[in-house]
Amino acid sequence: VILDWVANHTAPDSEWTQREGWHYRDSLGNLMVQYDWTDISKLNYENQDMRAEMKKAMHWWMDTIGIDGFRCDVAGEVPTDFWNDAMAELLAKHPDMFTLAEDEDKAQELTETAFDMYYGWTLHHLMNGVAQGKNTVEDLWGYFAKVDTTIRKEAIRMNFTSNHDENSWAGTEFERMGQKAAKAMAMFTYIAPGMPLTYTGQEFANVRRLRFFDKDTLEYDPANTFEDFYKMANTMRADNPALFSNELGGKLERIEMPEGIEKIFACRRAVEGNEVYAFFNFSNESRVVALDKILPEGEPKSVIALNDVSDSTLDRLKIKEWSCVIYCY
Repeated sequence: VILDWVANHTAPDSEWTQREGWHYRDSLGNLMVQYDWTDISKLNYENQDMRAEMKKAMHWWMDTIGIDGFRCDVAGEVPTDFWNDAMAELLAKHPDMFTLAEDEDKAQELTETAFDMYYGWTLHHLMNGVAQGKNTVEDLWGYFAKVDTTIRKEAIRMNFTSNHDENSWAGTEFERMGQKAAKAMAMFTYIAPGMPLTYTGQEFANVRRLRFFDKDTLEYDPANTFEDFYKMANTMRADNPALFSNELGGKLERIEMPEGIEKIFACRRAVEGNEVYAFFNFSNESRVVALDKILPEGEPKSVIALNDVSDSTLDRLKIKEWSCVIYCY
């Protein structure tokens, strides 16, 4: 259990606004907002007393309540030296603490010492683009090649098809990707290096934008749910060390596809004693993939598929549109 920690700002009526110098103020002494966030007041990290109180509050939650870590809201807006200092103190007492930064632009800097994981916004937008026909498989491989050279391998990317911002402002994954592509992309978040996120309601196949500032509820329809899908995906990841996060798992290796099936994203991840081969059809047509020179000899320990593969063999795979098949050895 990690706590959503908002260190960048407080509410305008927070008790902290009564503390001299703890917030930014304009020339007339009015509390300052940030961007168009009219319901917040920006904290002043030049004030050492405020910094000390912020750290004290974080220690209380770890020491007294026993949470497992923090998801830090707009982490890049807070000075990195504060995070480095605060997290070093906390980690000295709680070495297993887990930290997630809601940021990608400063991922390399923030994950150097303070944070374990960052938001994979770029990959998320690429997945939306592929589903909408605006991006290609080549764009995905280009992204992975770039990120391998710009962000340290220990920094965990959070992979997601939805989150609180996307659902409320950009729409559900079904709006952005379509029904079939949404499930294929959800499986992709388990295959791509990093850690997958299941956002509120995704296990219910929620098709509604949730209210952002007011309480909202989910509607559960047992006849239309992704519960079994997510159970299957989580079991697959737990059973295959090659899919573990970052340096614990296997490197993402490209399997080249022949001309004519360029919309197949084919990859391998492997560690000692475990290999995973994944084939995603990111197109609107069924495709056939020759596997005789790709898969290792012998029977896989499991095959995970989003479509019926009864007419496929270990030499020849027929994969339907917006679907995937995964072989685990």
